[in-house]
Amino acid sequence: MSAILVVDGEPQLRLLYAEFLRGAGYRVRSARNGREALALAEPESPQMIVLSVDLPDISGIDVLGELRSRNFAGTVLLLAGLRDEPLLRRIRELGDAEVARKPCGLRDLARAVSAALARNEEARRYPKESRVVMERHALSGNVSAWADDLIHGRVR
Repeated sequence: MSAILVVDGEPQLRLLYAEFLRGAGYRVRSARNGREALALAEPESPQMIVLSVDLPDISGIDVLGELRSRNFAGTVLLLAGLRDEPLLRRIRELGDAEVARKPCGLRDLARAVSAALARNEEARRYPKESRVVMERHALSGNVSAWADDLIHGRVR
């Protein structure tokens, strides 16, 4: 069961998202602001943080930056009211993060959480260089080359 930290300054949305994800089978903690999120992220080690960009104390973007500087390995799903290019560029600069529009419908939240956790699990299981080799062989349809790389230790 994956652990998720829901961070939102709006109590109703925070409660709604947290209860919905609990009902979907996840272990869920919640935080009402960025400082609480940072305080919970390390000891809780969630696989995912659902993080509003608009928080009452510090920006969700700043929380993302701090998480990345602390080498947080989990997935971050940022909930943003606007999808402006400077915001997206700043998110990309800070590291890998998913972005969803806020307020996020529950079906959209379920899909985004499930897909992001699956991508994170794949990235953890297969180092980047292995995924690149597998993708290259899959695109070319060259299964024997992939098997040869696997046999000779070029793919983990």
